[in-house]
Amino acid sequence: MTSGPPPESTPPYGKPTIREYSDPADPSVPVIRRLQREFDYVMICVLGTTSFRENWRREVRWARCNRVSRPTEYPGLVFSFCTPLATAYAVYSKFDEQSRQVLAVSLLLRWIMAWLVAGHTGDRSVRRWLRWLPVRDVLSALVWLAGGVGRRIVWRDEEFIVEGDGRMRPVAGPAALNSGGVAAGAGAKKSHPGP
Repeated sequence: MTSGPPPESTPPYGKPTIREYSDPADPSVPVIRRLQREFDYVMICVLGTTSFRENWRREVRWARCNRVSRPTEYPGLVFSFCTPLATAYAVYSKFDEQSRQVLAVSLLLRWIMAWLVAGHTGDRSVRRWLRWLPVRDVLSALVWLAGGVGRRIVWRDEEFIVEGDGRMRPVAGPAALNSGGVAAGAGAKKSHPGP
């Protein structure tokens, strides 16, 4: 049996690193150490084949839940929709020279970023779908708009109202709850994949 320090090993979930943080304006503030993990892989979630309606409902549910959990930040998401905003500006300006340039630059930057991210994450197969990116951007903006109004969502084929505190109340009312306080059927297995 040998003595000495144990061999170094890297956990399969990432390399631990220590980052130090301090307040440069006030050196008397102690340095804060935080353990972080640097990951060498990208998580992929495949939902399986779903209809447009199922995807729409899922994304609107996510958007409405985001709006409830972050009500002050939600309106600011509008600035992340560069292609729809540039398109709206072009339509409003009757496609004058400046608006066409803004739209072209917006599309070009969006495609370049998507190309680079796809390469960086190793998902090169997504590059063949980049021509559809402007359509996806417009759909994302429409989801954001739909998420900004209303509280009714569909989850696992049942309708709920998202309350102000983030809780989901079944539309059918308290009678639809089982003995555990969960909507009847909400925990049931679905025949198709997805959340």
